[in-house]
Amino acid sequence: MESLFNSTFDHKGRKAVIPFATEADVQGLLTMLFFTWLSGGEPPLFMDFRKVWESWELKDLADKLKIKGLKGDTLWEQKGLVDGDNSGSASLDWAGMPGEKISSLMKKISMPLGTRVISREWAIP
Repeated sequence: MESLFNSTFDHKGRKAVIPFATEADVQGLLTMLFFTWLSGGEPPLFMDFRKVWESWELKDLADKLKIKGLKGDTLWEQKGLVDGDNSGSASLDWAGMPGEKISSLMKKISMPLGTRVISREWAIP
């Protein structure tokens, strides 16, 4: 929900960003409000960085868990990734470059578990 509020678009098209935070993140929300205003309405990024996974750590973990299929040909396998697990929200806009078309952004976003649940609950093919 936070990502939808913090994005510059929703199911109806373009909209103003509505910075949103949960739990006791009032200081984070105030910072997001300030930076949204300061940037002229660009969406904020609010995230708790839990861990920065180096590429060698990902390989070691995959080996330990006996996960096959990592070939090292993806960018995240080569450079690592940031784990924002249990974090704040990232606007859907952060999937692309500033000003990118909504249709292009949505092609880069996947919510497999959400899609599976919605499909099962409402029989959407």
